[in-house]
Amino acid sequence: MKIQKLFDYREVVGDHFGPKARYIDTVRYGPERDQEDGHVRFLLYETFIFGFGFPGAQYSSVSCFFQASDSVSMTEFSGRDHTFIENNLDALKEAFFDVDTFCRLRLPEKFLSDLDSRARII
Repeated sequence: MKIQKLFDYREVVGDHFGPKARYIDTVRYGPERDQEDGHVRFLLYETFIFGFGFPGAQYSSVSCFFQASDSVSMTEFSGRDHTFIENNLDALKEAFFDVDTFCRLRLPEKFLSDLDSRARII
C-alpha cells in the first residue's frame, strides 16, 4: 500500500491512532499546483502536535515531524530521523510506533491509564 494523497495519509494516521489522535488541519505547500505536497497535522494524546506528509512530489517516501512550536519542528525523535520513510505499510507502522513511544514516554502513567480506560469505553 502506498499513500498518494494527503487525504489518504489523514485516514491512515487516524485509523492507526484512533481516539488518541485529533485531526487539526491539512497544509498544502503549493495549493495552486495540482500536486499532493504538504502535510496533515494531528494532536496526539491531547498534548503533542505531529505532522505527517510528503517530503517531495515523488511519493516514494513520506515523513513525520513533531511540532514543538509555531516555528520549531523536528524530524529526529525516538533515536531516528523521520524525514524520509519508505512509503509502505511496514515502514509506516514502524514510524507510528516511534511517534507513539515519543508521546507515551513524556506523559504521566495516570494520564495514560485514564486515556486507555476511556478508549475501551468507546
